[in-house]
Amino acid sequence: MNRNLDAEIVERIFGWVIIPVSLDYNGENACEILYPPNQKPTQDFYNTLPRVGRVHKGWHAPRYSGDLRQAIELCKHVKLELSVIDMPTNPEVLAKYALDWWDKTQLQNPNTK
Repeated sequence: MNRNLDAEIVERIFGWVIIPVSLDYNGENACEILYPPNQKPTQDFYNTLPRVGRVHKGWHAPRYSGDLRQAIELCKHVKLELSVIDMPTNPEVLAKYALDWWDKTQLQNPNTK
């Protein structure tokens, strides 16, 4: 699983935005994470974060690079057509392929998001 890839996907394809995370229980490790746009994080959301330690910016992102089903859903979202024969079975490879496809289509049609 590649959490950096997952973070890149939600930021570039889905438009997730950076939100601040305050200090942890030890008074350290303030950081920023990605969160869905047009939504305000609730206290319940913040309560799901680890109490101690730095949180990766893609902590809340779906695990596209680690779950084949989610990687397939990502491919459907970006309208990437793959046959069962051609489809990679490694979710990280498939997620990267979908992100590359997205980038390619955005270069061709920059007004479609």
